[in-house]
Amino acid sequence: MEMKFLSLPLPSNCPFPYPQADLISESHTSAFTAGIDKRDVFRGVQRCVICGTAEPLEHAHIIPRVEDRPWNDLKARDWVPNTVKRVDFEPRNGILLCKNCHNLFDRYRYFIRYIPKTKRFLFVNYGDISSEPYTKLHFRYIGLRHQDRYSPIPTLFLIHECRVRGFHPFKSIQELPSDFQWADWIPQTAENDIDRSPLPPSSPPNNPPHEDSAGETGGGYDSTGSATGETRRFLTFDEHTIQGILQAQRNLPTWKACIIENTSWKGSAEENIEKYKEVMRL
Repeated sequence: MEMKFLSLPLPSNCPFPYPQADLISESHTSAFTAGIDKRDVFRGVQRCVICGTAEPLEHAHIIPRVEDRPWNDLKARDWVPNTVKRVDFEPRNGILLCKNCHNLFDRYRYFIRYIPKTKRFLFVNYGDISSEPYTKLHFRYIGLRHQDRYSPIPTLFLIHECRVRGFHPFKSIQELPSDFQWADWIPQTAENDIDRSPLPPSSPPNNPPHEDSAGETGGGYDSTGSATGETRRFLTFDEHTIQGILQAQRNLPTWKACIIENTSWKGSAEENIEKYKEVMRL
């Protein structure tokens, strides 16, 4: 068979064009990784949000990237904004993890719970991982902030938590400590928040431990009194917990930003102003 060659000069319209879908996919994938890379930075260094390791790092999906149907179900139930990108492209469905933490996350050995009262994300070593640093990270706040534009949508962690609990069906309800603190590796500001400054400060601020009042409820856990009069707290998973997180996440910057950035603004100035006001009222 005679082999055919392209004649020179090459035609202006490429005879082997890249499919447009591939270009779109590459663009959205870049948006997914870029949003996470920009968010999960601590004093100028990208780190695993669980253990603080700087390398090697991987972009992990909270809801697996192949689960289109569950993702659409979450949209239909208003658990995520109906303007979110696809499950594999949405940066609010991702976190930066080291290889070990990513592997354990996908194997349902631990979960992350958003606590509405403190507006922080709690690490729960539900699968009793016996190695360090996971034993020390149990019931510690990890490196995620609710203020970030691309902060993970809290209800996505609830879906992952359901699966973790399903893999450990005979695990007893977790009793909580009297106070929660940040993971030891997390750099903090003088206001006891995660330090996202681009460069290491000349002198690190004094980081007092964060404490919760043991008598408060409604923060993703329930309190009960013991026979000795001491208050005991348990990490519950019930309708009250779910509704509290659903309600709280609608007021988060990440929820509003997701709606704004994926809303069409092709109308008139007056129409766009009304759209913006409506989003801010959510």
